[in-house]
Amino acid sequence: MLSVIVTVALLVVLLLWVAAAHHRLVVRRRAVAAAWRELAGRLATRHELVPALAGAGGDVAGATRAACDAATAARDRAAAARGPADAAARETDLTAALDRLRALLDGPATSAAPAMRAALDDLAAADAAIAAATHAYGQVAATYNGATETFPRM
Repeated sequence: MLSVIVTVALLVVLLLWVAAAHHRLVVRRRAVAAAWRELAGRLATRHELVPALAGAGGDVAGATRAACDAATAARDRAAAARGPADAAARETDLTAALDRLRALLDGPATSAAPAMRAALDDLAAADAAIAAATHAYGQVAATYNGATETFPRM
């Protein structure tokens, strides 16, 4: 009779341990999803700023107009991204296009316009928020990935 009680007690402890370990994984997976939603929201904010920046630079011609068009096209591709892996590649392209546009627009003649300066400042603030959200997402994802790789030791 004692061996049955001990066996049942060990099974209950084992089941509780498995349930707790599974719960920790679920909590971490949800944290990854929440961090991605935060990052996706920051990226969407940047996507909304691109037309304002392109519009502010729209009064110029030549290479700047081409850079505005390239940034707008890259923004459209980035906005259509599905999931973190797809977004990473498309956002890299958008960042490169925006860097080229910023380099052309950040001169003394073009940045003197209030609309241009405001658009550049808004984009810089959005980029800073994206950097912070990317860092947070990376930390949460690394914690989750580490937990899934070491599941039996949790």
